[in-house]
Amino acid sequence: EKFSFECHNSSDRIKVRVWDEDNDLKSRLRQRLTRESDDFLGQTIIEVRTLSGEMDVWYHLEKRSDKSSVSGSIRLQISVEIKGEEQVAPYHSQYTCLHENLFYYLCDK
Repeated sequence: EKFSFECHNSSDRIKVRVWDEDNDLKSRLRQRLTRESDDFLGQTIIEVRTLSGEMDVWYHLEKRSDKSSVSGSIRLQISVEIKGEEQVAPYHSQYTCLHENLFYYLCDK
Protein backbone atom coordinates (compact mmCIF):
# COMPACT_ATOMS: atom_id res chain seq x y z
CA GLU A 1 0.00 0.00 0.00
CA LYS A 2 1.06 3.57 -0.54
CA PHE A 3 0.47 6.44 1.88
CA SER A 4 1.27 10.14 1.58
CA PHE A 5 1.13 12.77 4.30
CA GLU A 6 2.72 16.02 5.35
CA CYS A 7 4.92 16.71 8.35
CA HIS A 8 5.56 20.29 9.35
CA ASN A 9 8.21 19.72 12.00
CA SER A 10 11.41 17.68 12.05
CA SER A 11 10.51 16.70 15.62
CA ASP A 12 7.31 14.98 14.40
CA ARG A 13 6.96 11.23 14.87
CA ILE A 14 5.06 8.76 12.73
CA LYS A 15 3.36 5.84 14.46
CA VAL A 16 2.84 2.83 12.19
CA ARG A 17 0.43 0.18 13.49
CA VAL A 18 0.22 -3.16 11.72
CA TRP A 19 -2.95 -5.27 11.73
CA ASP A 20 -3.88 -8.61 10.21
CA GLU A 21 -7.03 -7.78 8.27
CA ASP A 22 -9.15 -10.81 7.42
CA ASN A 23 -11.33 -10.02 4.41
CA ASP A 24 -12.65 -13.43 3.43
CA LEU A 25 -16.33 -14.26 4.02
CA LYS A 26 -15.66 -16.92 6.68
CA SER A 27 -13.54 -14.50 8.72
CA ARG A 28 -16.11 -11.71 8.45
CA LEU A 29 -18.89 -13.99 9.69
CA ARG A 30 -16.73 -15.23 12.57
CA GLN A 31 -15.89 -11.62 13.51
CA ARG A 32 -19.58 -10.67 13.62
CA LEU A 33 -20.55 -13.71 15.68
CA THR A 34 -17.69 -13.55 18.16
CA ARG A 35 -17.20 -9.76 18.06
CA GLU A 36 -13.50 -10.29 17.46
CA SER A 37 -11.60 -7.71 15.48
CA ASP A 38 -8.52 -7.94 13.29
CA ASP A 39 -5.31 -9.11 14.97
CA PHE A 40 -2.80 -6.49 16.13
CA LEU A 41 0.65 -7.49 14.84
CA GLY A 42 2.74 -4.65 16.27
CA GLN A 43 3.73 -1.02 15.94
CA THR A 44 6.77 1.15 15.40
CA ILE A 45 7.48 4.85 15.82
CA ILE A 46 9.56 6.65 13.20
CA GLU A 47 11.33 9.90 14.00
CA VAL A 48 10.88 12.26 11.03
CA ARG A 49 14.34 13.76 11.55
CA THR A 50 15.89 10.35 10.70
CA LEU A 51 14.32 10.30 7.22
CA SER A 52 15.90 11.57 4.01
CA GLY A 53 15.72 10.87 0.29
CA GLU A 54 14.84 7.35 -0.84
CA MET A 55 15.03 4.73 1.91
CA ASP A 56 14.36 0.99 2.16
CA VAL A 57 14.28 0.25 5.89
CA TRP A 58 13.23 -2.59 8.21
CA TYR A 59 11.60 -1.55 11.50
CA HIS A 60 11.19 -3.87 14.48
CA LEU A 61 7.56 -4.21 15.60
CA GLU A 62 6.96 -3.30 19.24
CA LYS A 63 4.17 -4.19 21.67
CA ARG A 64 1.26 -1.84 22.41
CA SER A 65 1.14 -3.00 26.02
CA ASP A 66 2.51 -5.78 28.20
CA LYS A 67 -0.47 -7.94 27.20
CA SER A 68 0.42 -7.82 23.49
CA SER A 69 2.10 -10.78 21.87
CA VAL A 70 4.22 -9.29 19.11
CA SER A 71 7.21 -10.34 17.07
CA GLY A 72 8.59 -9.47 13.69
CA SER A 73 9.54 -6.54 11.54
CA ILE A 74 8.05 -4.46 8.77
CA ARG A 75 9.84 -3.30 5.64
CA LEU A 76 9.03 0.25 4.54
CA GLN A 77 10.12 1.95 1.34
CA ILE A 78 10.12 5.65 2.14
CA SER A 79 10.47 8.60 -0.19
CA VAL A 80 10.94 12.01 1.43
CA GLU A 81 10.22 15.19 -0.52
CA ILE A 82 10.94 18.58 0.99
CA LYS A 83 8.68 21.22 -0.52
CA GLY A 84 10.17 24.63 -1.20
CA GLU A 85 13.77 23.44 -1.18
CA GLU A 86 16.02 22.74 -4.13
CA GLN A 87 16.79 19.15 -4.99
CA VAL A 88 19.92 18.21 -3.11
CA ALA A 89 22.19 15.27 -3.82
CA PRO A 90 21.77 12.36 -1.40
CA TYR A 91 23.84 12.59 1.78
CA HIS A 92 26.28 9.82 0.76
CA SER A 93 27.00 11.66 -2.54
CA GLN A 94 27.64 14.93 -0.72
CA TYR A 95 29.86 13.15 1.81
CA THR A 96 31.85 11.37 -0.94
CA CYS A 97 32.26 14.61 -2.88
CA LEU A 98 33.51 16.43 0.22
CA HIS A 99 36.15 13.76 0.87
CA GLU A 100 37.24 13.72 -2.79
CA ASN A 101 37.71 17.51 -2.73
CA LEU A 102 39.61 17.30 0.56
CA PHE A 103 41.84 14.53 -0.86
CA TYR A 104 42.66 16.56 -4.00
CA TYR A 105 43.34 19.65 -1.89
CA LEU A 106 45.78 17.77 0.37
CA CYS A 107 47.50 16.09 -2.60
CA ASP A 108 48.07 19.42 -4.36
CA LYS A 109 49.97 20.88 -1.39
